[in-house]
Amino acid sequence: MKFEILKSEDSKFYFNIVTNEGLTVLTSRQYEQKSSVVESMISMIEYFVVNMSEHKLNNLEVEDLIIDKTNKEV
Repeated sequence: MKFEILKSEDSKFYFNIVTNEGLTVLTSRQYEQKSSVVESMISMIEYFVVNMSEHKLNNLEVEDLIIDKTNKEV
């Protein structure tokens, strides 16, 4: 699972949760600021770690889950 940060055509930021197979399973709402996207992703990651700790999330770092695609054209 990865979180991809993207930028819409109207310059708003959002993120997708993408499986290891490349399937997008969730697209967030759009945010005016990139920092708001990051805060939302971190909140979701913290929820996963707390509520799914019996799975393979224990040793993951936040940086392992985030891919920033905002520097590429959308």
